[in-house]
Amino acid sequence: MVIFSTLAELDASTVVNAVYFLLRIIRHRGLIGEGGPSEFIRRSREATARERRIAMDLSRELEARVGQPLTTLGPTAIAEVVTELLEVVNARLNTEFVGDEERSRSLLAIMRGEAFE
Repeated sequence: MVIFSTLAELDASTVVNAVYFLLRIIRHRGLIGEGGPSEFIRRSREATARERRIAMDLSRELEARVGQPLTTLGPTAIAEVVTELLEVVNARLNTEFVGDEERSRSLLAIMRGEAFE
């Protein structure tokens, strides 16, 4: 199982793609049908199998942390979850792209826009 602390060991591209995929799921949580995020992740072809597995592990870890399904979280809890995910991505990008802070900010801006629209 991938947990937040192990994301530092994965390549930045995989982390960004998996977290972006999970952010899209969180954004559309009200539209996810029966089976919740886990079933949606399993059926999706928007990400690689590895990215889907990582997104599912992160989803489960987040649900365990907050004590309820992601699909039932209110706006404040969602904002906290999204902030935590973006901090993880930012930290991972900063280690991968040392000295390329502008690229990291650009990628985070794209993800934030997708997460909160």
